Amino acid sequence: MEYLVRENVSDIKLEVKCGNVSITRGEGYTVKINVPDTAVNGIRIFSHSSTLFIKYILPVPIEVQLCVPKTIHNINFTSGSCKVTFEDIELDNVIADSRSNIIMKNVVIVKSCHLNTENSYIRLIDSDIISMNIQLVGGSLDFCNTVLHGNNTAYVVNSSVGGSLKGALVDYVISAGSGIDPDNVIVNDHFLSEFPNRKNVQNCAWLLLAGSLSVTSRIKISKPRSGIYNPII
Repeated sequence: MEYLVRENVSDIKLEVKCGNVSITRGEGYTVKINVPDTAVNGIRIFSHSSTLFIKYILPVPIEVQLCVPKTIHNINFTSGSCKVTFEDIELDNVIADSRSNIIMKNVVIVKSCHLNTENSYIRLIDSDIISMNIQLVGGSLDFCNTVLHGNNTAYVVNSSVGGSLKGALVDYVISAGSGIDPDNVIVNDHFLSEFPNRKNVQNCAWLLLAGSLSVTSRIKISKPRSGIYNPII
């Protein structure tokens, strides 16, 4: 069943207990929500002020397809165990808190991005992100040809971090925070401890890794179509 919401809203708060959620850019000024007919009795949709609230209250898996217009700038997604995929969309702010996989593919975040999950993976594919803040327990964080800007933090516990960041080595400063051994982080085939202190870092993107790694982190910083990391989805 498809729900069409034409109210003047800029924010979406979406809550789903379990299942799969897909969030993409739509056309026009209408928010489109597609759910199975069997889920009609369990979904609540209402707007207040500038926020659209979408909540699925039943503890059974659901498939949700959410198409949002350009008037939507902020999305807050929470779930107990629901996989969420953001694809082909530009937003100001994203918060995704789930105990399942989080994927961003061809996504632009222009202000802030907060991702939190456990025993799952976070994959950032062909995306452009400012001010990323990640909390990850017992999972993996994979970059695939993604650009970072501003200050970014990944606090991981017994997790892996790797993949490729798009750009040149001088575009990034990667540092090891509390709990992370610089000799357990390899950037462009060199241990983090081998990099000299840099003076001119004003225009660089910062990535701070903290917590604990399950395996040695391997990050490649390279130009487009060079050293691309392709995780299996």
